[in-house]
Amino acid sequence: MPPVLESDMHSREYLAEQKCKGEAYLKERDARIAEHKAAEQESLKDIQSIARSLVYPSAPNAQLTQKARGADDCSDLEYEPDAEEEAYVEEEDLRGEEEVALPKSKAMVIMQTYILNNMYNVN
Repeated sequence: MPPVLESDMHSREYLAEQKCKGEAYLKERDARIAEHKAAEQESLKDIQSIARSLVYPSAPNAQLTQKARGADDCSDLEYEPDAEEEAYVEEEDLRGEEEVALPKSKAMVIMQTYILNNMYNVN
């Protein structure tokens, strides 16, 4: 093996030092990115919670799951209702069916027609 020159040793040491600094920088950068992503996810969860409470005020425990994870894409979120919310929706569906099933009296039909005509200014 040929003798190693002093300038080469400094060069190798310098390169090794730069490599260590670069690796340390990348680790710190990755940690900062992970921290920012966690903060974004937390604020996204808060927004989703508020949206759920506005849409389903009686079922605040609805859950969201992420079926397909994109690198930084949150548009993959799919809504998955919980049992309480499903019961609420089924109850609403039954109410709608009951309303349809009720026979309308002649007076009701006349009243609805009158209201609709006045709403849309139709004579």
